[in-house]
Amino acid sequence: MIVLLLQNEDFVSNYLKIKKRWVLLSTLVLYILIFPKRSFDKEAEYQSVYFNSTGNTVSMPWLPYLSSIISEEDGQSVAVFMMHVLPEDIIRILVQKGLGLPFGSALRDMVTYSNHESLWNNYLFHNGAPTSMLPSNLYFQMMQDKGQYKDLSHYFVHLPKNKNLEDCEVTVFCHGFLGNWLLYPKIYDEYSNHIVICVETKGMSGIFTSSDMKHIYSKVLPHAYKRIGISPKKPHLVGLSNGCSAINTAITTLPTQFKSYTALSGGLFSKPRYGQKVKVIYGATDQSGGVSKYIPQNKYKLHVIKGDNHVLYISNPDTVFSILKQFDTSL
Repeated sequence: MIVLLLQNEDFVSNYLKIKKRWVLLSTLVLYILIFPKRSFDKEAEYQSVYFNSTGNTVSMPWLPYLSSIISEEDGQSVAVFMMHVLPEDIIRILVQKGLGLPFGSALRDMVTYSNHESLWNNYLFHNGAPTSMLPSNLYFQMMQDKGQYKDLSHYFVHLPKNKNLEDCEVTVFCHGFLGNWLLYPKIYDEYSNHIVICVETKGMSGIFTSSDMKHIYSKVLPHAYKRIGISPKKPHLVGLSNGCSAINTAITTLPTQFKSYTALSGGLFSKPRYGQKVKVIYGATDQSGGVSKYIPQNKYKLHVIKGDNHVLYISNPDTVFSILKQFDTSL
């Protein structure tokens, strides 16, 4: 019977047409269920915002959007699971010999912390619900690094729940190497009532130049304030790892435009102008941390955390924010 049906050209043709329709329909359903939205409501707690050179908000570009079927949370979960389960030597071989990626000391610290309970719990705790529908922005940054989307800018924003936003302080968070991650404002959300605007470099380096900072201050922040619906205000500036370059740049080029300056897991190498005192916080074994010997001690407040290293912000946020709250009661 089956052989006779297969020999019938009309039957086979109709069957294939029906099958194609079901494949297309199934693909469409999966696309709707799996892929996040490309644009977000202004009232959402977490937002991923793109705008062009004329200041108009736009949807996430299609090519980076298609890459977001693997979300940031998926990548974090897999990476942490591997580090928690695989022996340290195996991870080092996979990275150094197999992948050949220049993660440097940051990855070595992650491997060192692979069995650190706080890091494990923090990744899983911050992984999930509030931003499960927000696409990762890493591929967009990678494409910008290759010269694409030059006229677009992007930032993440977190809005505190049940707060009068006009009364909230604003923190501008500058990412480090490997790009702008939603994990950063998620952690901030657990410890502060600030509006958090996560800015980024055109590329994943986290090296913020003078032109980057001027663009952020003159273009990104005004766009964010207008979108959020608050009047412009002097924000706090926080740099993480390579993002401390934003601190070193801003204290000389934008010395009065920010309310405070904080370097996390990085160094202070530029002398602050005027009366600013930069907070420098890093783990005792973090090779990225430090302060130039040419900077007077009255220009910074140093906190070196015993037993911690480059992943201090993720592995030990309790300590980080307890220090920050000593200087900023609005947190």
